[in-house]
Amino acid sequence: NNQLVQDVARMRNELNHLMAREQYHVGEKYSLFTPEIQDALLPNSFKMLTIATYSSRMTS
Repeated sequence: NNQLVQDVARMRNELNHLMAREQYHVGEKYSLFTPEIQDALLPNSFKMLTIATYSSRMTS
């Protein structure tokens, strides 16, 4: 049972990893990172940073 839980968690992590790579266009044709870095599993707490684009209508 414990092995099954670990296997499911590993597969979920791998699926999240693949989905994040697709969503954020992380791949050989987009990234200069080595395949080892690209293939590393993302932590479950990983959140991709977002940066607000500049708009001349914004005031400081």
